[in-house]
Amino acid sequence: MSEYGFGVLRKAAAPFSMARSINAGTIAMNRPEPDFFWRSYEALGLLERRVMELKALIGAATSKSVFFEALRASGTSGPGGKSWTVLSLNPILEALTKQGLLDAAFVCAPALAHRLSRQVAESADCTHLVKGLERALPGSPREQKHSYYFGSLTSDSDLFRRLRLAIYVNDAVEFVRLVAIFHVEDDDDDRGASLSRFLCSLPADVEWLETRSAPIRAAFAASIVSGFLDRGLYRGDLAAAVDILSREAAPSMEATCLLIRRAILAGAFDEAVSRANALAPEESHILAATHASIAFLTGDTVLALAGFRDALKQTKKRLSKRRIVLDAEFGLLHVLALLQAHDATLHAEIRTLLDIGMSDGQPCVAAYVALEGLLHLATGQESFARISSAKIAKLKTDQPLAKALISLAEFALDSDAAWGHEPRNKADHQRIARLLPIAGLIHAQVLFQAGSQKEQWRDACLTMKDSKIIDFTEIVVVKPLWERAFETLNALLAPDGQKKATDAPGQSGRRLAFFVDPHTKAIEALEQTVKKNEWSAGRTVAMIGPMERPMNSTHTKP
Repeated sequence: MSEYGFGVLRKAAAPFSMARSINAGTIAMNRPEPDFFWRSYEALGLLERRVMELKALIGAATSKSVFFEALRASGTSGPGGKSWTVLSLNPILEALTKQGLLDAAFVCAPALAHRLSRQVAESADCTHLVKGLERALPGSPREQKHSYYFGSLTSDSDLFRRLRLAIYVNDAVEFVRLVAIFHVEDDDDDRGASLSRFLCSLPADVEWLETRSAPIRAAFAASIVSGFLDRGLYRGDLAAAVDILSREAAPSMEATCLLIRRAILAGAFDEAVSRANALAPEESHILAATHASIAFLTGDTVLALAGFRDALKQTKKRLSKRRIVLDAEFGLLHVLALLQAHDATLHAEIRTLLDIGMSDGQPCVAAYVALEGLLHLATGQESFARISSAKIAKLKTDQPLAKALISLAEFALDSDAAWGHEPRNKADHQRIARLLPIAGLIHAQVLFQAGSQKEQWRDACLTMKDSKIIDFTEIVVVKPLWERAFETLNALLAPDGQKKATDAPGQSGRRLAFFVDPHTKAIEALEQTVKKNEWSAGRTVAMIGPMERPMNSTHTKP
């Protein structure tokens, strides 16, 4: 079974690993032609073709007994005009498997499934076949009553099978009914994600997509756009999906938010504002976040911070939650705007947002980890910055903006090592620059600073000059790693009189200082406070308690 409970996603069981017998000849199938499967299907007899048609419509793997009942319910006569029996069906299934048209689980070959399903769904026999399938195929238990004992949505193959059938036969009523099941699922990790991944797994066929009914077409297009923005999944019909959503007469709030997010990252600010203005009054937090994002990207940090804080306040009130961040790109741009302010009094606010953004279940964890590295640089916490650098090196994500921010953080943390990431950054830029120019611009700015082709990347940066987009590499002052290490050592060796209170991180007026006796090797921890713009002599504190405090505590300073 596939990850999403959808059998058509299964890889055929080594269909090309050996030569297979087809009719009287033997054909090496290591590199078959694109139409090989279709020609093989057309060469089949009437009974074999009907078996293949039902297998294509069903999609997911089923037991032989279930398929046998579906075949009988379709009203098709078996060999010799008699009723189907298990003994008459088995040889046909085995023969189709040997030809590579079915895999080892008797699932239709992926190269054939979509084209054959589409043909059958548009045929005159479709209605009769579908009625037989609906009677014979098992339904999802979720269709009866919700329960905590159903397991994960991704494993509910019966639900995905019926959803796929509704899409191919273009049954909007059945599709809407089944989609509603996803919206009542109590598991927040499953809600929406499994449906989106399933729809994105269907083949890219713009002509076919345009013929779907409005609810199916809109949900399909939204999943394609969401798949690209959230998971970096690029499909050949991405542009068509954006166009379909844009042409919807009454797009849903979710679809409008997707278009706003895409427009912001594409630098189409007028479109983003226009769509945000069209939202209902109760969605005013999205309008505020949209204006704030544009203000930040165009260099107005004061207006951006006011807008982000207003949007976050409205969102907290709307959801009745305190510990939240703004959705998707809005939350990431909010943190970047706070860093852009270069104000130490905002570091505690940034720390709070990062802690929430990096918590379990958040979709942009990788991006927030990268932003944490920028915060450590801004606060001068070199030891934590090195830890962040190690974390970032292990991050795995395909989200376009997250990958761009990881590239930015790697450059800021170690500008010399960033040269080693040039091939990867170049590939990421080429993949997304045309679709999401803002995310591509971040890669171009990093490559201009740490890349071999200066002129090329300077020209790439100038493409957004008319929009007056900020230079992301200037959000945090970047210094070579050796220079930061030298400054840390210099501060450590400076006389006590030169250690001013301005070294204190954030809004805290306290710090921990550790004094080492080189002769006895004894270590003493003192808590120092600010007195007349200088650190006090300090009082002795226990060595165990402070070390157990959270690393992000504003009370401590390494």
